Amino acid sequence: MRRQPLDKLPDHPLLSALSAEQLDRLLKGSERVEIDANETLFNMGETASRFYMVESGQVKIFRVSPNGQEKVLELMQSGRTFAEAAMFMENPRYPANCAALTHSQVVALNAGIFMDILSESPDTAIRLLAGMSMKLRARIADIESLAFQNATLRVVGFLLGLVPASQDISEIALPFSKKMIAARLSLQPETLSRVFAKLTSQGLLVVDGDTLYLPRLDDLRALTWTS
Repeated sequence: MRRQPLDKLPDHPLLSALSAEQLDRLLKGSERVEIDANETLFNMGETASRFYMVESGQVKIFRVSPNGQEKVLELMQSGRTFAEAAMFMENPRYPANCAALTHSQVVALNAGIFMDILSESPDTAIRLLAGMSMKLRARIADIESLAFQNATLRVVGFLLGLVPASQDISEIALPFSKKMIAARLSLQPETLSRVFAKLTSQGLLVVDGDTLYLPRLDDLRALTWTS
């Protein structure tokens, strides 16, 4: 893990409402962290003194059960923020682990400085709360999916989530490896392969390496409507 000073903060909607003086304060407490594939950024239970933005690469948020089983909670790539909710705890600690899937660069923002800035910038506080609310909604959807949906519906939901809102594009690139996608959906890799094969046989999916074609988007969406 290599740490470097920042010349400037990345452009991000979360920071867009901050004044030049506030950005300068936040910059002085921030740094860029470069991590190699499979390297740990933080461990569950460590003091949450920072939250993060992914500049490049891919990271995973995960927990490990007492018997050593890994549960992937979230997959992150460029532009995503994570670990921001921890700074609101009375005793801020990371509730999960984070490790890089590929060589990655993340921006580490000082949580204490950011909390001070939030008290001065209601617009930024609202943006942060909106983002956290969306993540909470996504977590609830995840729980419902794991509890009530079979493997096919989980995969279909994931694929449809890759299609930009209000667009009907039929070609998408897998943002993560099939192994990581399977882990994110609480499936075995061979189960994911079987679902892909099933959707392919039904004419709903064409797989070309890491590129997927969804020739019948409406029919794919109908699977979730009728579930």
